[in-house]
Amino acid sequence: MTAITTKMDLINEISRDILAYLEREDSDLGAVVTLLNKRMEVIKMVDDLLSDHDLPGMTADEERLLLGRFERFRSLHEKTEPLLAQRMESQKEHIGGATQIRKAEEKYQFSGEPDISYFSNAKSAIR
Repeated sequence: MTAITTKMDLINEISRDILAYLEREDSDLGAVVTLLNKRMEVIKMVDDLLSDHDLPGMTADEERLLLGRFERFRSLHEKTEPLLAQRMESQKEHIGGATQIRKAEEKYQFSGEPDISYFSNAKSAIR
């Protein structure tokens, strides 16, 4: 049981790190992805440990300790999900804007005339 609780502690520590990155304005999503992958590896280890462990034979104290760690994970996850969704949406908008600018630049290079439709579309989106 100690191996399981130790791994759950590690999962929660990684989850706290993910949350801390997402709460920062200047966070690097690459680092968040790395942490998410690392957390998934540890979750798979816990799954393996749980399948090998005699769960019906757990004591009440062991069950309480394990449930507490799972609840902590759930709490961290519920805080992380909206921040991650928001950050991903922001990245999509950033990529979309960069793509529009690149297309306008390419059109200018081919036609010799500037494409200002990007700017009129941007004004519409702001209003």
